[in-house]
Amino acid sequence: MTIFDLPHVADAARDRIAAAGLSDRCEVVGGDAFVAVPAGADAYVLKGVIHDWEDKEAVAILRTCRAAMSEGSKLLLIERILPEQIDPDDALTRAKFIHDINMMVNPGGRERTEAEFHNLLAQADLRVTRVISMPIPLAVMEIDPL
Repeated sequence: MTIFDLPHVADAARDRIAAAGLSDRCEVVGGDAFVAVPAGADAYVLKGVIHDWEDKEAVAILRTCRAAMSEGSKLLLIERILPEQIDPDDALTRAKFIHDINMMVNPGGRERTEAEFHNLLAQADLRVTRVISMPIPLAVMEIDPL
C-alpha cells in the first residue's frame, strides 16, 4: 500500500507508521496531486479530497489520477453526495447541506450532486460505474477510466 500526500503530511505519516511497526507494509510518498500521483496502482482512494476544491481544481486532480491509472485501475471517491431533491425531514440530507455551507465558507470547495460528479469525472476521462450509499453522510463512488 502507498500513502500519498503533501510532503509535510507524508513525513508525519511515515513517522507514525514506523512507530506502529508497520513500515514494511506501507510506503509513504510526498508530492503534489496537481502535478503527479504514483503510477500503476490497482486502486486510488480519495476520501474528502474533491469536495475541498472548486470544479477547475477538482478536475485537475482527477486528470492527474487518470494519467497515473492503467486500464484496469479503479478510482474510489469517498464523498458526500447531495441529493437532487431536498428532504428537510431527513437528518442525513440536512447534515450534507450544512457541510456544503461549511465547505463554501472555509476552504472554498463544495459538496456536489451525483450528476455534478458525473460531469467532473467525464472532464477527466473517467466514469462512475457504481455508487455505494452508506448509513452515514458519505458514499463510495467506484470509477473507471474511459
